[in-house]
Amino acid sequence: MCEGDFINGKLDGNGKLVYKNGEYYIGQFKNGEINGKGINYYKDGNIMYEGEFINGKYEGNGKYIYKNGEYYIGQFKNGKRNGKGIKYYKNGNIKYTTNIE
Repeated sequence: MCEGDFINGKLDGNGKLVYKNGEYYIGQFKNGEINGKGINYYKDGNIMYEGEFINGKYEGNGKYIYKNGEYYIGQFKNGKRNGKGIKYYKNGNIKYTTNIE
């Protein structure tokens, strides 16, 4: 299911996309693809990822929150952690840092 701004039958601008597994995305679209800033949510409504997207994949800067409460803040490329970033324990203490160039 999708809702939002459409141009020529494709999401373009702001919108919402609900996946078959119940997870969903709210944010920016361009020409029917997730592009720009947005938030992916677990099906329970908790945030999974907040940040930048290109063609539906995490790209640029963002924050990924794991189901166990740990989280990573840093850079992403092609949907994966890549570059500088910090992973935190649930309590906010640093678990490790990365500096992949």
